[in-house]
Amino acid sequence: MAAHAFDLMTLLDAPGVGPGRVRKLLKHWRNTPEVPVIEDRLIKGVLTPAQIAALPECRDRFKRHWDELLKQNVSMLSIRITRKASATHSGNRHRCSCCA
Repeated sequence: MAAHAFDLMTLLDAPGVGPGRVRKLLKHWRNTPEVPVIEDRLIKGVLTPAQIAALPECRDRFKRHWDELLKQNVSMLSIRITRKASATHSGNRHRCSCCA
């Protein structure tokens, strides 16, 4: 389950990937839950080539966030995405201790 959460957060960090694209990806994925969410066959039908190219950097950035949360013993993370927050975050203009 944690691996799927990691993949979803990586996707949501990618420029131009918001809740709609993730929802579309999850509709394709739900029949094969043993497969990682970020799997070539699944993402190629939902994401643009530029979004796919950005995923390794997004994964690295989110890994830093993930590690920081583990250090702080965070066991649950509530996610609320609004249009304004998505637009601000999608350009990677967010400010946090991991990326500053």
